[in-house]
Amino acid sequence: MSPAGSADASPQSGMTLLEVLIVVTILGLGAAALPLSSFSAIDTARFDSLGRALMSELGRTRARALSSGNSERFILDVSARRFGKGLKQSLPADVDVRYTATKQSGLSSQSGAIVFYPDGSASGGSLALTQGNRRQRITVDWITGEVTRGG
Repeated sequence: MSPAGSADASPQSGMTLLEVLIVVTILGLGAAALPLSSFSAIDTARFDSLGRALMSELGRTRARALSSGNSERFILDVSARRFGKGLKQSLPADVDVRYTATKQSGLSSQSGAIVFYPDGSASGGSLALTQGNRRQRITVDWITGEVTRGG
């Protein structure tokens, strides 16, 4: 008989130190992988948000041209990483932006403008956004001035 308050320690009761270390290691690896996947989701959301912001600014520029009866310009400066009226909005450093103008505009791939006219048409052009393996293309149709986004 054992004295009161003492427990019989048999070889089968509880976990060994090695088992505890294995469990802690597995949990640590799982916890380390979680932030990597959440960062990827955050980057994807920011990249999609940039595409929506560019489309929104292009749409606002077109709306200003239609309502004012005057031509309005969407300005993009890739080298300064800025866009929009007054170049107030910025482009993230980790996103590659390529601007393709229509032949009539004669502008470079580093900076330029898409002009929206009061009749709804535009000078046309496209923006290609790349971040890692993510891609978006925003296109402005020169006849209708319609702004579309694709992968």
